[in-house]
Amino acid sequence: MPMRHHAVVDDAVVDELDRLLADGRRRGRDEPDPVLALLTTLDVTGDEATGPAALAVLARRPRALIRLDADARRVRWWLSEDYLPPDLLRLGTRLPEPGASPLSVALACTHGDGRIRERGVREIVARPVPELVPFLVLRTGDWVRQVRDQARAGLAVLLHDDPARMLPVALGVGLRIEGWLRGSFVRKQLVAAAADPRAPLESLLGSPDRRVRAFAFGAGTWRPDRKVSVALTAPDVRLRSAAAEAAARDCVWSGRVEVLRRLAGSPHAEVRVQALTGLVRLGRDAEVVPYLDDASSLVRALARAAASREGVDVPQYYRSRVTPGAIDGFAEVGGDGRHLIGLLAHPSGRSGPAPCGRCGCSSKPRTTSCCRCCAIRRHPWCARRPRPCGRCRRRCRGSCCPTTDPRSGWPGTDWPGGSDRSPSCAPR
Repeated sequence: MPMRHHAVVDDAVVDELDRLLADGRRRGRDEPDPVLALLTTLDVTGDEATGPAALAVLARRPRALIRLDADARRVRWWLSEDYLPPDLLRLGTRLPEPGASPLSVALACTHGDGRIRERGVREIVARPVPELVPFLVLRTGDWVRQVRDQARAGLAVLLHDDPARMLPVALGVGLRIEGWLRGSFVRKQLVAAAADPRAPLESLLGSPDRRVRAFAFGAGTWRPDRKVSVALTAPDVRLRSAAAEAAARDCVWSGRVEVLRRLAGSPHAEVRVQALTGLVRLGRDAEVVPYLDDASSLVRALARAAASREGVDVPQYYRSRVTPGAIDGFAEVGGDGRHLIGLLAHPSGRSGPAPCGRCGCSSKPRTTSCCRCCAIRRHPWCARRPRPCGRCRRRCRGSCCPTTDPRSGWPGTDWPGGSDRSPSCAPR
């Protein structure tokens, strides 16, 4: 009895394909796509196991797949046939035969001849393979009506019959072409498939694709505790913000103050601001006031609004704190800053002077700064345009003579160290 030999995936070819897809180098218009050349060579060799593995790698990189689809139809009429690899010249020169390999069908769907693309679409619909669905999604926006109609009908049937397998592989490309001229159809089909109870929305929340995660969260109906979990653990800021807003809204409606307090303790500012907004709507302004010296400017602004309703003296509150958030907040409310001169000698580097955004100086503690705005981190006058110095008559960077600069707010006050004049004003 003859022994059956199982096909083995060529890991070297798959690794080479993954490396080429990860290479972000822009190629010239006369340079052939190495990914396309590798796939056509693999198709000619007839490797039945490596072909589907290569398609699976492409399905995980939707942007590279879209770029490959466009490059496959690029006609370099100004070049001779000797320029391109022979396998690349034979790409799609004949219609895919019934029972052709999935890689042959995928390459046929990218050909410039509409008849070949239409035959490739029919093969995908007749033999639905998840790795080929992204190519079918691309053809739903094809410029040839016959190809476009076949692809749209096939995609609608596949998503309806098996959303558990087909929806995850269709989302990557579909969410990137929904803004195209003919891409609205794909969006509608994806939303309809996501509403099916068989759609794996829970697993899609863990997708490495940011757009897929956002789509899954927006299309699903989630429990309040799941919204809180996503807001606290999601890897990207947009998903955290959307989940925190939805969770805070539910907490306001149900009066769950303890959940809002938990969200307010998040290390992410977009989550804290949504939680504090919920506390404000529940009339708990007193719980928002302690966030006056938060590291986020948006959170500080929300806390200042709550403090004003509670009758808190905000400048005095900032004067009693020695934190980077308090220094920033004090500058935002227009404080005079006299007491902050002592922070130049503070042992904490975060509370000391920071590099000036205007002149770029990076003064150290216990030294004379060339710019008054370096004494206080990001003070409002730091962004103002420099003007001629009243003492040295030069257009100094950031008012180098604070004793005569009308913007300094401290006329006649010496700098620490016993000098009332910046070293940058000294005669050269």
